[in-house]
Amino acid sequence: MATKTFQLSDIFQFLSKSHRKAGDGLGAGLYPFFTSSQLQTKWFDEADYSSEAIILGTGGAPSIHCADNFSTSADTFIIAPKDRNVLAKYVYYFLSGNRNILDRGFKGAGLRHLSKEYTEKIQVPFPVDKIGNLDLAEQKRIVSMLEEAESLKKKRAEADQKMDELIPALFVQMFGDPVNNEKGWKKFKLKELAKIKIGPFGILLHLGDYVYDGIPLVNPTHIIEGRIQIDPKLTVTKEKADELSAYRMHAGDVVLGRRGEMGRCAMVAEKEDGFLCGTGSLFISPSRQLDQFFLYCVISSSPIKKVLERVAKGVTMKNLNSGNVEDLSIYLPPLELQNQFAEKVKEIEQQKEKQKQSAIQLDILFSALLSKAFVGK
Repeated sequence: MATKTFQLSDIFQFLSKSHRKAGDGLGAGLYPFFTSSQLQTKWFDEADYSSEAIILGTGGAPSIHCADNFSTSADTFIIAPKDRNVLAKYVYYFLSGNRNILDRGFKGAGLRHLSKEYTEKIQVPFPVDKIGNLDLAEQKRIVSMLEEAESLKKKRAEADQKMDELIPALFVQMFGDPVNNEKGWKKFKLKELAKIKIGPFGILLHLGDYVYDGIPLVNPTHIIEGRIQIDPKLTVTKEKADELSAYRMHAGDVVLGRRGEMGRCAMVAEKEDGFLCGTGSLFISPSRQLDQFFLYCVISSSPIKKVLERVAKGVTMKNLNSGNVEDLSIYLPPLELQNQFAEKVKEIEQQKEKQKQSAIQLDILFSALLSKAFVGK
């Protein structure tokens, strides 16, 4: 396949910029509303642009979309083909696979911005016929191939989303709402079923106590999507950890952030045994009546999060104390049922891991297709 390189300004025109603010976007509406974000999550009831065009975010980091019948905020460039033999979607895929080209155009201290001058000079390779004219049929073939691959990625993402929703749905099916307790389980204060320990006061830890790659501290920022993700810069020596041995967590515990977002928690796994509870967290050591995963699901559930938000203190930043958590009322189904739930969740997690590996392979294949599509293969 023969190709010829064109400057973006030779084949695309910049449409009039929007004067709408990013905050004008709605949670629902008739048409997509694009901002400088790579995620399109907003909508609008009017379409400021009708023809197919590329939307480039101009602030922060590269973002690129392609759509027709849409609206945007002011922090975008909207570019549309000048020639009917140019497919906007073809250039969209080229730039999507070469984000480094866009990234090089973002300049400035603080919040970086993409300039019109830089964007106009971007070079794009196009398939051409034997006499050097733009080959529309070949553009369509490439776009069709990439759309099909992208559709597979989208279906995989939708399947992953359904899998993520499966565990909370199973929890409610087996145990009911943890606040309404429509199944009538016996309820207890959490302190009757577990030991709750708040993290060390700030005076016990000083700047000089921190080392690189020592014993990790777990604060709310280290609790991400139900898992502990350590920061190797926020760790202490073994000697300091021994001084703070009362705050060592063990496999089977649940660590809960007590500042900011309520219900932010994670299970302490075997590999995290001995990690330290941070100042902004507390940890719960369940009794034998209480399965770790069941406890995690109770605390991270939406109804219990709302309870924690009500009892937490503070205006600027919500804070939980140990008493708030100790007095938390939770239901206690039979341990056998809790264990059955945990086993079913293991099966779901195994399936999720398989889907994750499948998604990784799809991403690799899609990247390879993008690369080959624009080098004439």
